[in-house]
Amino acid sequence: SINSKKDNKMSIAVLVGVSLLVIMVALLLFFNNRNKYKTVEVPDVVGFSVKKAESTLKNKGFKYDIKEEASDEVKEGYVIKTSPKAGSSKKKGSIITIYESSGQAEIDLENYVNQELDSVKANLNKLGLSVKVEKKEVSNPKDYVGKDKIIIAQSPEYDENEKKVLHSGDVITLYTPDILNEYPDMSLESWTLSKVEEFTTKYGLTLKVKDSKGNSISDYSSYMDSVVIKQSRTGEIASGVTFTVTIDADTTSYTLTINYYNKKKNTPVGDTKTESHKNGDSGNVICPEFTGYTKVTPSVSYKIEGKDLAVSCYYEEVSSSNNSSDNSNE
Repeated sequence: SINSKKDNKMSIAVLVGVSLLVIMVALLLFFNNRNKYKTVEVPDVVGFSVKKAESTLKNKGFKYDIKEEASDEVKEGYVIKTSPKAGSSKKKGSIITIYESSGQAEIDLENYVNQELDSVKANLNKLGLSVKVEKKEVSNPKDYVGKDKIIIAQSPEYDENEKKVLHSGDVITLYTPDILNEYPDMSLESWTLSKVEEFTTKYGLTLKVKDSKGNSISDYSSYMDSVVIKQSRTGEIASGVTFTVTIDADTTSYTLTINYYNKKKNTPVGDTKTESHKNGDSGNVICPEFTGYTKVTPSVSYKIEGKDLAVSCYYEEVSSSNNSSDNSNE
């Protein structure tokens, strides 16, 4: 029938229309999804102000978050870097992290006194500080024996009541004690006993002194200018120990024997005299007068050279005729 045909045509038309609508919606969803997951290159916003970087990323279809990071090179409020980095391919809608510069890192000055030098220096270098190390004289070296790497002062100084801030590149000076770590070679350097005594006092050592013959000298005050020829210790200095030096001096007592002889008969004209002398002593012996004799030698010189010494004064006997003549003249 005519009505039946009309109904069929309408059904077909509706079915075609619905089909077209479904196809159109499917195509729309397809292209929307395709556009949604399209990959985009992350733009380079390093050096941009954060506000400009936000706008640039947003225009590219990215989301973003912001983290602060100290920087010595990038001005505060500007972009140091992004993550993912510029040039990476990411889907639209991905989150890009902007690293915003907070400016130079601030380093709180701490008290480094009494800490170990190498450890402190390494830590400060990691923070970007420039570290200078200098020696500082101390009045009591014995308190620092074995502690030559301990920090005894710093500049700038630390004040617990005043916060001090440093920045990367700033200079901090650390001072260590100006002391000797090892015993000097006193013989090679021609140390005098006076200098040795000063050294042992400073470093808390007990000084013992010997002469070149190996004799101990308890009172060495008269030998302070003598030169050291040997020392008992080398290597690292240790406080509180005995330090023995040998000096270029012979403290042995030597005997000077003075004889008084008749020159012709080689017989004594008086009692022998003895004197005690130190090595190196020298001088002249004045020959005394003896009754009945005239002096042939008015004086005799001597020098002690590491052994006992004998010298002689010589006389001639006065003749009896000379005595008679003298008596007649009287």
